[in-house]
Amino acid sequence: NILHNREMISILASAKCRVLFVGIESFNQEFLKQHNKKQNTAKSNNIFDDIRFAQKQGIVVIYPYMFDPRIASVADMKKELEMFLTLDQLTFPDFFTTVSPLVGTQLFWESVEKDELLPNLRLRDLDGQTLAFKNVKDSQEAYSQFYTQLFTDTLSLFNRRKFIGFLAKNALKIGLHRPVNMALYVLCSLNHVWDAANNARPIRRNYIGGRDVLDPQYEQYPADISAEDKAKYFDPIEITDSNGQLSAWLQAYRPNTLPLVKQK
Repeated sequence: NILHNREMISILASAKCRVLFVGIESFNQEFLKQHNKKQNTAKSNNIFDDIRFAQKQGIVVIYPYMFDPRIASVADMKKELEMFLTLDQLTFPDFFTTVSPLVGTQLFWESVEKDELLPNLRLRDLDGQTLAFKNVKDSQEAYSQFYTQLFTDTLSLFNRRKFIGFLAKNALKIGLHRPVNMALYVLCSLNHVWDAANNARPIRRNYIGGRDVLDPQYEQYPADISAEDKAKYFDPIEITDSNGQLSAWLQAYRPNTLPLVKQK
């Protein structure tokens, strides 16, 4: 909630801070309430006003943006993407991610209790880009297609001319008397677009947990490696089995508040 502290923002600006990364994560009210992001839902503070205040002080605010497929359909996500091109003076998100139930977190154990995790889920699938849940709004195929575009060719989801117009309009609003800030605004708004283009690989991913292709490093190990070291360093560790139940190795870490699941 650093953006709400305008005195601090003014001090940062006077200290020549020019780019500030803030974990806004979403402008979707349902998402914020679901994930208990109270700093962005307080009625006494308007996150958009706070961002504009910081940028008027000469600070370009950058932020990640998260999607939760349990809350939003692909159509909903596309609407949110279009929303960015209507926001006055805000940068395009620094990067996008999808909610991942990282092992050991409260979200992970809640997902286990609710039986939300996909079968054959692996630790490698919890990368912030791969679908990990089965109780989602759309089909896996729909999310696969959307994530492929989002993480490899973001501009294919937009009217490119409209996107360029969005950048030019907001850069000009910063003012020609602040050429450094104008340049930073444009460069920061293109971060995810460039990263996505660089992430495009010949081997096509499907971004579906348990079914996505693994990095080639999993097959790059010494010929004389021991079975123990291969399992430890190169075999992707399974989180759920083929039935979507928690793997046996994780049962030992299960919080006492959660009921044990009988293994078949």
